[in-house]
Amino acid sequence: MTDYYELLARLQKLLQPRIYVEIGFRQGQSFALAKTAVHSVAIDPSPNVKIPLPTGDALPSIGFCGQISSHRKNLMAAFETSPLIRSNFIKRVAFWGGNPHDTGLKADFWKNMQQNQFALAPRGAGNFSMRFYQALSVGRIPVLVNTDMALPFSGLIPWKDFIVFEENEKQCVRRLLEIFDTGQMVALQQMCYRMFHSYLSHKVFLGHLLQ
Repeated sequence: MTDYYELLARLQKLLQPRIYVEIGFRQGQSFALAKTAVHSVAIDPSPNVKIPLPTGDALPSIGFCGQISSHRKNLMAAFETSPLIRSNFIKRVAFWGGNPHDTGLKADFWKNMQQNQFALAPRGAGNFSMRFYQALSVGRIPVLVNTDMALPFSGLIPWKDFIVFEENEKQCVRRLLEIFDTGQMVALQQMCYRMFHSYLSHKVFLGHLLQ
């Protein structure tokens, strides 16, 4: 039997509506499938949105807010020079803009994360990435070059199936476009959100670690 959302996804792909109206969209699963719509309207007296919703953009978007380092510079340049991807980068001259307790800077960070479908999340000074976890926590697809960074529960979680984790900058651009062009983006965003809250949030991480 065909899954309800799978059938809707097929219809959306076939019809490619530019205007879309949905009544009773609950948590947003079916509404998120309207990726080709330029104008989308959802009507629900008690919405409970839990997943990223489409923006109606013709191009995929990748965001970043933070300090520029040598490990980030080349990856940012690869996306900024691509005419097929919208880059939304807020570049700081110091860690947390030099003022990590500034609530405005923190708001900029999370707003940028939520406004974009993908999140630039390469390593910083150390061979790890806080943004990797922050992006997963809000259902954004992290994008990073493989620098032999250890990813959590790598023997259990098939990370490369739903994030962009490639050997070089060009491959990262290519993989992002593949995800967007083949209509996988929303499903992979949902997977990112699900994996974080199933394995990595503070409520469950220690339990998995001790197993």
